Amino acid sequence: MTEFIEKKYVKKDSIEKRDYQVNLSNQAISENCIVVLPTGLGKTAIALQVIAEFLSKGTGGALFLAPTRVLVNQHYEFLK
Repeated sequence: MTEFIEKKYVKKDSIEKRDYQVNLSNQAISENCIVVLPTGLGKTAIALQVIAEFLSKGTGGALFLAPTRVLVNQHYEFLK
């Protein structure tokens, strides 16, 4: 059975739960870090988990940067 990420601000059953992504997002929530993974392994999904955690705590917003407009648009579509 497929498990999904369950967090406030994350649409139910929208992101498949992968242990390495959960571990990396927990690390990013608890300390400053840089997540480096090959294309397609879920860096944006990790970012969404981190952003959702910070938004659920009511500690303010999040700034998500990308180096190109194409990536900005991809991230916007994924995160909205």
